[in-house]
Amino acid sequence: MKYSIDSTVRFSEIGVDGKLTLPGIVNYFQDTSVFHSESIGDTIGKLKRQGNVWILSSWQIEIKRYPILREKIKVSTWASGFKGCLGYRNFTMEDENHEIIAFANSLWVYMDLDAMRPSKITKDEVDAYGEDEAYPMGELVRKVNVPKETFELPRTIVKQSDLDTNFHMNNGQYIRVALDALEIFFQNNPDKKKNIISSMRAEYKLSAKFQDVIIPYVYVEEEKAVVDLRNGEGNTYAAVEFIYEE
Repeated sequence: MKYSIDSTVRFSEIGVDGKLTLPGIVNYFQDTSVFHSESIGDTIGKLKRQGNVWILSSWQIEIKRYPILREKIKVSTWASGFKGCLGYRNFTMEDENHEIIAFANSLWVYMDLDAMRPSKITKDEVDAYGEDEAYPMGELVRKVNVPKETFELPRTIVKQSDLDTNFHMNNGQYIRVALDALEIFFQNNPDKKKNIISSMRAEYKLSAKFQDVIIPYVYVEEEKAVVDLRNGEGNTYAAVEFIYEE
């Protein structure tokens, strides 16, 4: 069951180049998935009362181009498969000419909040979402490999404004923190500055909470960059891989 929203790229969503940012694309995808769930009655309140919640495990996002200020876009999402405690969800973003300009695959875990462990997805959940054909893209690889040769960058603290309704850092905020860390790295290493990001993968491992410390570790090579966001004990909150245009 596909769900879509129509929107116009806002000034608050663009970067210095006048185009929708990568975190902006992530937010559109994430918001559309929430609207989809709410539209079929799988609301945040209902899930919490039942003691279950969908937790994002990984992203795979491909960007053909970034829409510009005031450009009209259509964002769509649908469930493409269920297995045990896992749910797969696809996304597309298209322009006024119905051309797909960005698309994504994502993996979600159905969690029991009381036990804080994965829970088998019920038949009612599967029936409510339906199951449509997966968008044709490369296989979703959950694990982001982090090389050992990384640079430690200044730490950041999780703010109240970073939190979602589960009191965890919002999924999109990890992407923002990773990009901010990369920008600091490139300012200090201008010879390694990269071009436009054409794809991104993110693997979520731990949930950061209010006032938690996040320490970015950055690795940059010819065509990609990896940012490992860790806590003070060295455990990873999220690892993000960015692939750049040639």
